Amino acid sequence: MARFVSISFLLAVVTAMAATTFLPARAAELTIDILPHAALDTVEDVVVVIRGGAPGEEVTLETKAVDRLGDTWTARNTYVFDPNGTVDIARQIPFEGTYDAVDPRGPFWSMARDRERLAPWGFGRHAKQLPQFFIPTRGAHRVSLTAKSGRNEADAVVAFSTWNSDVVRRTVSDPLIIGTFYEPDTPSPWPVVIVLGGQSFGYRSAQFNAARLASAGYGALALAYAGVDGTPRHLTGIPLEYFDDALSWVRAQINVDARHIAIMGVGFDSGLALLLAAQNPNTYRAVIAGNPHAVTFPALGQRGSPLTRNRALIAHAPLAHWDDDYAKTGHPLYIYEKSLILFEDAVTAARIPVEQTKSAILLVSGSSDLIQPSERMGRMIVESMVDAGLGDQVRHVVFPDAGAMLSGDGVLPTGPGVPRFGGSAQGIATAQFYGWREVLSFLEVHLR
Repeated sequence: MARFVSISFLLAVVTAMAATTFLPARAAELTIDILPHAALDTVEDVVVVIRGGAPGEEVTLETKAVDRLGDTWTARNTYVFDPNGTVDIARQIPFEGTYDAVDPRGPFWSMARDRERLAPWGFGRHAKQLPQFFIPTRGAHRVSLTAKSGRNEADAVVAFSTWNSDVVRRTVSDPLIIGTFYEPDTPSPWPVVIVLGGQSFGYRSAQFNAARLASAGYGALALAYAGVDGTPRHLTGIPLEYFDDALSWVRAQINVDARHIAIMGVGFDSGLALLLAAQNPNTYRAVIAGNPHAVTFPALGQRGSPLTRNRALIAHAPLAHWDDDYAKTGHPLYIYEKSLILFEDAVTAARIPVEQTKSAILLVSGSSDLIQPSERMGRMIVESMVDAGLGDQVRHVVFPDAGAMLSGDGVLPTGPGVPRFGGSAQGIATAQFYGWREVLSFLEVHLR
């Protein structure tokens, strides 16, 4: 008989939300338990434990999921039962399989698509086909587990959901801003995080992160400002007054704590978040900048300043011309690195004056980022704060084997598509999981 366990997740961080009730496995002597593990505040990991084997005997664990496209993703890992006849995935390394380190989430993030789908990548003669991402189904994302040892077999199912089902999502009804507000199922007034989302992909990512924040007890506004209906098509000449209007909207909500507001951005949006905090030093209690930008650059493929204030252009550093390094790989990292070197004076003028803010700042970088030199620009931000005597206001967390794709739960499959933006599948999964814990711990200190 199959076993079912329902567990809800705060994307990037696993949170056990439902009680576990187990029925006898198909083979009575072999069972699969799925247990919460390593609790940190409201954040918990999940551990798979296989019981009932003979000491020294092999057992193969297969994990399987179906994505939104209808494709099946699987991972198979083989372990050896310990002297107690148990395999604890949180403590043991598979001697054969899809990952090779102690990692309780390894059987999940290491799943690969059985039938590969490819997407175009690169330019001109360098164009090639690379794997696409895992696209989770809406609502609960189910993963089936099957353990086989000799003739014995046991099954279980775990359901991962993006956010707490009690979170209320509502479209902002205001003529001045475009966004989605997420309300937590906790007593008000709520501290609030404004999550910036430029371009359509950025807005979807902002909605994703805002829902996770609401699951953790924060009001969260996912704010669109370019690339979606009702906003400018391109990231060029965006008026900063738009974000003032968004701040006013947040403050006007009856269930929010207007004294405790934070702002969050990832990649290009991170530079905007830091700039807004610098220009409004008494407004934001905290800033979260993922894959941080220390300099105002145009959006890729655009020219001119991306931002204005009172119709005047905000100083920006130009981007270098595309070259073979970019054409061969499709990685913008090379363009940003060349720009930092070639346009030194413009970079200095366009540096974001982070030292003007009174906000606490959390920077999260992947040292293998192939989109932007986020670790380098993170160090630039820290140096500016330290030089101003404000080093205690900033924290820079660097994940050495992660790239640009830091938004995730560390459970959904991270390969083979995600590492094309830098890092390894395991390094990215680790950064996604523990990076979100850093975010929640930071907000607990500076926004509650």
